[in-house]
Amino acid sequence: ELSKYPANKIDAMVKIGLIYFEQKQYDNAIIEFSIILAADPNAPRVRYYLATAYEEKGELEKAAEEFKKIAPEGETYVDAKVHLAYIYQRQGRTQDAVNAIMDAMKAKGQDVELYRLLASIYKDANRLQDAIDTILKAIEIEPNNAELHFIAGVFYDDAKITDKVIEQMKIAIKLNPEHANALNYLG
Repeated sequence: ELSKYPANKIDAMVKIGLIYFEQKQYDNAIIEFSIILAADPNAPRVRYYLATAYEEKGELEKAAEEFKKIAPEGETYVDAKVHLAYIYQRQGRTQDAVNAIMDAMKAKGQDVELYRLLASIYKDANRLQDAIDTILKAIEIEPNNAELHFIAGVFYDDAKITDKVIEQMKIAIKLNPEHANALNYLG
């Protein structure tokens, strides 16, 4: 039983699991992480590693189940929700992906990268107005972020709102005169 082992033995097992993971020996990594979790089911980082190993192995349902078991606290929870969103997005489960990002936002607060991810989920689902609204929320947080303005311009272009495309690209270029993509967009 693992609880009989000293903490350094458990740390060594985690390191062995990570080595297996880095070498793409996912079955062995899954075994190592599962042994640890059998003794301590509340080890969120180890559960995260286990879920990620399943994800890399292509076993998305098992990965999703493990990500869902991570308690809603700390950065591991946010990372798990982001991975869960990617899994759901790949499965065409847009609303589940949106919900996963919303859960991450509740835990982390206003975060530009989470807004960008949510906007891309909406865009991929052809929910262009939701994508635009979401990227504009990110711009409210970081109004001087040229990349966010560029992304907004691209979304407006997809929605065929030309005056907003030009407006957002001009802002991106004003914030970053070397923004090659925005410069190319305007010709």
